[in-house]
Amino acid sequence: MSVAEIRARILLCVLAGYIMLNYSFMQLRVGIPLADMGLVLCLATINIPVVLKRMGCAINLTPFLIWWCFGIGRAIVDGIEYGIWAFRDAAQVIESLWLIVAFAFAQSADNLEKLFRWLKWLFIAYCVYALGSPFQDEIAAISPSIPLAATGGLPVPVIGVYANLTSMLLWIAFCLTITVHKNQRFRIARSVIACLMIGAVVLVLQSRTNYFQLAALTCMVAFFRPKSLGRFGILIPIMFIVVGTISAFNIKIPGRLTENISFSFFIHHFEAIGGLSEGDEQGLASAASGVPLRTDWWKTIIAVEAADPVALITGLGYGRPLTNYVAGNDNGPGGVRVREPHNSFLSVLGRLGIVGVVSWIWLHIELFKLCHRVVAYYHRLHDQEWINRLLIMLAYVALTLSSTIGEDALENPLISSHIIVFGVSSCDWVSK
Repeated sequence: MSVAEIRARILLCVLAGYIMLNYSFMQLRVGIPLADMGLVLCLATINIPVVLKRMGCAINLTPFLIWWCFGIGRAIVDGIEYGIWAFRDAAQVIESLWLIVAFAFAQSADNLEKLFRWLKWLFIAYCVYALGSPFQDEIAAISPSIPLAATGGLPVPVIGVYANLTSMLLWIAFCLTITVHKNQRFRIARSVIACLMIGAVVLVLQSRTNYFQLAALTCMVAFFRPKSLGRFGILIPIMFIVVGTISAFNIKIPGRLTENISFSFFIHHFEAIGGLSEGDEQGLASAASGVPLRTDWWKTIIAVEAADPVALITGLGYGRPLTNYVAGNDNGPGGVRVREPHNSFLSVLGRLGIVGVVSWIWLHIELFKLCHRVVAYYHRLHDQEWINRLLIMLAYVALTLSSTIGEDALENPLISSHIIVFGVSSCDWVSK
């Protein structure tokens, strides 16, 4: 087995680990986390200048070089004062180096074929794994656990953590909907399964982030594949019919926030995004109550940086928490310090200032521009299979980015899966 093949297998294993075990995979370590060990091994076996030169032929490297040099340099300097916490807080910059590995990986057409074969079986495996989500407490109780210092020593189960359940179900549903099959029965079966998955996300899991994610997927289809908008959009009237039927017959659905599903619940749930709570459900009031807390964190970061021009330009750095909030811990003394403000844009602004946030936005724009060129290239070739593949990859990117508004989606090593997928789908020279 060649070094390139070993590197490809490491990338695929890391991607599978983060998708299947999500938060738990971050904790698996032999001295250092297994995923970080994989990143070091991959980078050590890559001729980085050659890969960057190839990347430069397809994309403007300026924002990437600013992001990596400034971010990693800042982490090293802050590490002198804050130690390992500086590097923990710099996860978004460090894990973004997977982009180099992903570009190197995508230079081989065989690797790409292998990736999509892996994804097919990964989707099936995750669907089986997701069946255990109603019993996640029981599964976590019998699962091996890893004590974690960041949570006050609380054990983190290896199996039974479903932090990315909603995103994965929406991603799989999108995959089933966007791809066309010649057999009509097979098409109908795929559509039914996709409806069931989206129904589970909306009716049972009941997360406000889902509204942003569904909107992002719809916009992506409208922009890249307008003719598929009808097939994807048919799910909306189906959901209206389902909700109307549930409400009319007073059917109880054991959801995360309520079992009384109705149109008024979803209206109040959507209003809770802005901190409004007009419903009678305790879950809605609890969800809305967290909004002022988060906006206070955001205002504090902006106010602190605005008072110091140097901090505004270069950020507050890594190692120090960006909030003063300590979450309660009923199972141990003290509590868990909330280090990030649950908004990836504000996290980058707080850590790296204007320099960091401009390069962060710029590099995402460059990646999306490149993705658009690749999709347009395959449109000219009328290669529907590769268009579908690219849209499936971009759907994962859209799901991740749309969850950054009110969550710390990119402030932990889980960003690796986002970067890997984004990097592979952005590979321009492979298509030529």
